[in-house]
Amino acid sequence: MKNIDDKKLRAIGKRINDLRIEKRMSIQELADKANIERSNLSRISTKGSNFTLLTLLKIITALECEPNDIIL
Repeated sequence: MKNIDDKKLRAIGKRINDLRIEKRMSIQELADKANIERSNLSRISTKGSNFTLLTLLKIITALECEPNDIIL
């Protein structure tokens, strides 16, 4: 089960990273706009680090997208 969860988290992290790049934002710009630490955002988007729902909502709002744009 852990491997499946890890794969899902990495896929969400990759999607966040892809959307950030599409919107021509740096990691720092997105972190500032989402009001989260740059290091935390970096871990989420590159390693699929676990995150809270509140953090995900902040990222979605900062990217100006819908939840289904990120959650696969």
